[in-house]
Amino acid sequence: MFRSPGYPQPRKETDAAVDICRPGELMSRQAIEEVLARAMEDEEFRLRLLYEPEPALKGYDLTPPEREALIAGDLRRVLLAANADA
Repeated sequence: MFRSPGYPQPRKETDAAVDICRPGELMSRQAIEEVLARAMEDEEFRLRLLYEPEPALKGYDLTPPEREALIAGDLRRVLLAANADA
């Protein structure tokens, strides 16, 4: 795994995923994958996700931490969440 000098070592993925999950809440990998796939394929949805994320995400079965990570554009947290459910 590549490590850049001068940057802190990343924590284990499971530790980071726990940070955005409330106890008893598993991240919905399928919902995250649906949002990301649609954003890649549908330019109009991608623009809505960027500029009007709340209405764009309406109807997706996302937990509050998932929704927050997607709205914040925090790809690392989103990917960790998807990986936590793998």
